[in-house]
Amino acid sequence: MATLTSIVVLAAVSAIGLYWSSVFRRSVHATAVPDATVIAMTGVTLVIFAIEMSIHHPRNWDSMTFAAKVPLYFNPLFFLTMNCAPPRQLYPEWIGCFGVFALLGRLAIGLALWNLRQSGEIV
Repeated sequence: MATLTSIVVLAAVSAIGLYWSSVFRRSVHATAVPDATVIAMTGVTLVIFAIEMSIHHPRNWDSMTFAAKVPLYFNPLFFLTMNCAPPRQLYPEWIGCFGVFALLGRLAIGLALWNLRQSGEIV
């Protein structure tokens, strides 16, 4: 389970890197922006989750609303740590994170290919 999760996160982050490489022609920007994107995915989702928790004060994970959990589905750290959750909590949340990261990866690859086609380069 941990290996599969790592592969999915790695593939999605790599696809995001490919997308930014298709946007920027300079390697400095194409290297720095994907790192900033992943840091933002981790930090911003944690801040949104913290704000949601301070507003609603749930007692435990099961009493949280779906809207409170959604930002965490975009957080790579949360997805990687879902392997430590109890099995009854693992599968619904893990599958949601898997779907989000699979979709992000496919979207990033599709946009990268579209950018390359628009620039006239042979794909």
